[in-house]
This record gives sequence, structure tokens and C-alpha cells, in this order.
Amino acid sequence: EEEVQEEASYPCDGQTAGTGRITTVMLRNIACRLSMEELARLLDELGLVGTYRYIFIPASKTLFSKSGTNSNPGYAFVDFKKPEHVEVCRSLLDGRPLGSEFTQKRVQVQEALRQQSIPSLPQSGSRMKGAQLCIPDRHGLNAVCAALSAANGDVAGVTIIAPDKLKRQLQHRLQLQQPCELQAKNGSARQQQRQQQQRQQQHRQQQQRRKGQRQRRKQQLQRQPEQQQERLGREEEEQQLLHQRQQRFWLRYQQHQQYQQHQQYQQHQQY
Repeated sequence: EEEVQEEASYPCDGQTAGTGRITTVMLRNIACRLSMEELARLLDELGLVGTYRYIFIPASKTLFSKSGTNSNPGYAFVDFKKPEHVEVCRSLLDGRPLGSEFTQKRVQVQEALRQQSIPSLPQSGSRMKGAQLCIPDRHGLNAVCAALSAANGDVAGVTIIAPDKLKRQLQHRLQLQQPCELQAKNGSARQQQRQQQQRQQQHRQQQQRRKGQRQRRKQQLQRQPEQQQERLGREEEEQQLLHQRQQRFWLRYQQHQQYQQHQQYQQHQQY
């Protein structure tokens, strides 16, 4: 069994335990080799599927254990949807091993110091690298966004385990919740608004050009049968004119032959 790592206190903004509904708990003494996917799977197998908003495993001092597998600090935070789910979790996990079958540690389910919050270290930087966050559904996405907005934090360096759609929504919401940082990077709010209007105008112009191209292409396709009929009509007229010219030439040729024969006959009669 890996060495039991020291548990650090992670200050975060939110409701203090004891001042409101208890929905966020700390699972202590979990196996250090337990990954986020395994923890979520074990909770689902115990019948807690759909009862929690998110699971957060803070960054470990050592990303890998002695055996070379991924390591966690030995504890995790789980935010449930209702206080009743906390009691169910305590009855299922408290005093039982969680993780490797060879572990000797017994899980302790305790109330988190701050409720409905994601633990974060001020100016943590690289210390947040290696932390893991599991968001199973949109309820968890809303809770994570609210917690990050209250703590003025972000998810830089955190491994997010969630469906691709939820990841995109989380990234979009964080950009909307941090206007000051965006303004500092991209300029004033007016400049951002002008840039956005220019992008929208360019997008509309591009859509109009594409629409015009599609309409012209459609008109060309519609005119193709008409053009083909006109071409066939011109070919028929040309053939008729050619036939008439051939007939006139043949008539003139026959008349010339008859005239020559008549001249020869008269000359023969004179002799």
C-alpha cells in the first residue's frame, strides 16, 4: 500500500459547514491508486448514480505512486444534490475500504469545510496540475460554474472528465463569467463589442454570398434543359437549311445536264 499522503486544507468560497444544507462531503482514506473513473464507477455501482453533481480530486504532491500508477492525495470531494443523498453515502461508505482490495484504509465520510464549492489554492499555478474533476450531467455543470464564479477561479491544469458537449459548455460559460480578464487581453469593452459586430457582419455577408452562389447554381441547373432545347432547335433549323440548299443545287445540276443534252442534239441534227 502506498504511503498515506498528507491532507492539505483547501480554502474555497461557499457556505461554511453547519450554516446551511450539507451537500458536499470529503471522502478520506481512499486508496491512493484509485483513479477518478474508478471512483465514479464505484459510486454508481453502490447506487449513487444521478445523486451527485460533481467529484473533485485535488492535485497530489506526487502524480505517480511508487508502483508507477496514477496517484491521488488520499481523499476526494463529492457534492450531492440533496442532503438525503449525503446520509445514503455515509451509510454505504463510512468505515469500509474503497479502492484496491488490498488496501487497509477505511473510508471516513466527513462534511466539507465549505459547502457547494470546489477547493482551490490561491495563486496555485502548477499545483492545480494533476487535479481531476468529474461532471456527469448538466446539473453538475451548473454547480461547477456557480462555484468557480463565486471563487473567481478557473480550471487551468485540471483534468475534466465529462462528455464533450459539457466540456464545450463549461469553456463557453467560463469565458462569459470572466469579462475583466478578457478585456485586459483583448482591449476595452467597446472595442470588443465593435470586433464582435464586425465578425457578425462578416459572417452575414459570407452567408449572403453563399446564398447567392447557391441561387445562381440553381438557376443554371434550371436553365440547362431550356438551353438544351434551344440548341436542338438550332441544329434542326441548320439541317433543314442544308437540305434545302442541297435540293436547289441538285435541281440546277439536272437543268444544266438537260440543257447540254439539248445543245448536243441540235448540233447532231444540223450535221
